[in-house]
Amino acid sequence: MTPSWSRWTPYIAAIALLLAMPNGASAFGSGDDRGVVGFKSLLLFTGARTAALGGAGVAIPRDLSQLAINPASVATTTRPVAAFSATNYVLDIIPAGGIVSYPTSTGVWSVAMHGITYGDFQRVNTTAGEDGTFGANDFALDVGYARSFGHGISGGASVGWIHSSIDSYSASALLFGIGVLWEFNDNATTLGASATNVGTAISSYIGGNDGMKDEVPTMLRVGATHRPEHFPVPLTLITDVELPRDDEATLNVGAEIRPVEMLTLRIGYDALVRYVSSEHSDKSGLSLDDRHTSNFGGIGLRFGFGLNWREYGLDYAYAPVGPFGSVHQLTARVSW
Repeated sequence: MTPSWSRWTPYIAAIALLLAMPNGASAFGSGDDRGVVGFKSLLLFTGARTAALGGAGVAIPRDLSQLAINPASVATTTRPVAAFSATNYVLDIIPAGGIVSYPTSTGVWSVAMHGITYGDFQRVNTTAGEDGTFGANDFALDVGYARSFGHGISGGASVGWIHSSIDSYSASALLFGIGVLWEFNDNATTLGASATNVGTAISSYIGGNDGMKDEVPTMLRVGATHRPEHFPVPLTLITDVELPRDDEATLNVGAEIRPVEMLTLRIGYDALVRYVSSEHSDKSGLSLDDRHTSNFGGIGLRFGFGLNWREYGLDYAYAPVGPFGSVHQLTARVSW
């Protein structure tokens, strides 16, 4: 029988995460600070499974691709796993990265490296004449540790560093993340919570250590997964609530179904519902996210699939983004 204290652990952890925020939790999910954060490429460092599920996945256990949104996701992994992910993003933006997770007798250690290139840009001089080209790139490194505490409860933490450069200018930041998972005794339901990209910039693009530094894109997440017991084929329903540092709270949903042992089909919706709140208006509350109805935003639907064969796996995600075309993402993994 599960001890009474354990049922309160996820709630205690969630409260602790909120209290740990450097500027308090009141600004999260409000949209009042939109545009104040830098290092936004950190939000692109997720796997294809997460992308196909509309960004939901904080409560998915034993999946290396979820490490960026919940450091506790690999706590119950029993074999070493490596994964590589690459995205054909819009406007020549290409995020890519690799992750290795290794279980030990005391817990699971993970190392992740991610990079992103924004392509080449035309440089002009003060008279608007062409003066060669310049580039922009980001590189991030993370080390994580996770373990199971028994009774279905797991926890994890990560420490990371990101370096961002634009031409001859650069900035960097130190980051950490923390997360919890609670798998119910019925093996059908899992709850998860995390705070990621918590930290501070250590240098700025102009002025170095003494310049005006960007805020980091801290994200709070809570979510759940559920596998209906009597569905004809294996089905998993996933939902996440996201509270960004500089945007409104959103609800993302996804589902995956496994018609045959080797194949998983996925569908998701990125930001199905958002919470509208502004210090400049007395109107607030939940609403369907109408930002996807514009020509700029495209639609929020996401699609994908996963292939598994012995120790190998391949995940694919597709996302339409309006006039910018579409985004394709691949994640390959192997265990040994």
